[in-house]
Amino acid sequence: MIGIYISVFVISAAVLSFEVLLMRLFAIVQWHHFAYMAISIALLGFGASGTFLYLRRARLIDNFHRIFAVNATGFGITALGGFLLAQQVPFNALAVFWQPWQLLYLGVLYLLLAVPFFAGANCIGLTLMVFGTRIGPVYSANLLGSGTGALAVVGLLYISEPGPALTAIAAIGIAAGAIALFTAGTRLWTNVLAAVAIAVGVLLPASWTTLELSPYKGLSRALAASSATGRARSDTSASSTARPCPSAMPLA
Repeated sequence: MIGIYISVFVISAAVLSFEVLLMRLFAIVQWHHFAYMAISIALLGFGASGTFLYLRRARLIDNFHRIFAVNATGFGITALGGFLLAQQVPFNALAVFWQPWQLLYLGVLYLLLAVPFFAGANCIGLTLMVFGTRIGPVYSANLLGSGTGALAVVGLLYISEPGPALTAIAAIGIAAGAIALFTAGTRLWTNVLAAVAIAVGVLLPASWTTLELSPYKGLSRALAASSATGRARSDTSASSTARPCPSAMPLA
């Protein structure tokens, strides 16, 4: 049971870390008031998970370790991939009133970013269903993991950019699946998931998680103007320090 508690602790920490990080990412990519949208996205994923577990509980309970590992891995993949896809959605909050289809883009954002919470909540909810007689320790592991994750990501953002922090959280989620399989004695898939977690956390190129600010945000134009000014100064400096061509010099 210790391994199960550790798995719940780790996935809970990853889910809450992702929620807090998502608030920060929204504030950077869109505007600060969009940060609160992360809470409703998380609740959407949690609610969908509860419905799914209720409807499929018989099949899920019989394959607890495998389903836990699949959902933990799914959390890691969709937390990273979902946000990368969300950055490609051309949502413009300023145009909602005269472009009603912007609400469709907003719905796409909700669906993409709710999937990680759905997968993470499946892990926790399924554990509570399977080990109902030990609900106290399981719930304690969940609360401790959630608190630890929420605090840890704040500290992480002091020493890391949001992009690398996102890959670290994704890797932690996948590691929770590896721990669950280890407790079941499935060594092969434990090693596979451990390797995937390391690859995501260490080997993933940093360029993949570069934040793309909304082009409708004033900061985007300011950065573009600053970049253009920097290039212009560089060109001017280069031209002013260039040596004259000997053939163009006047003869004495």
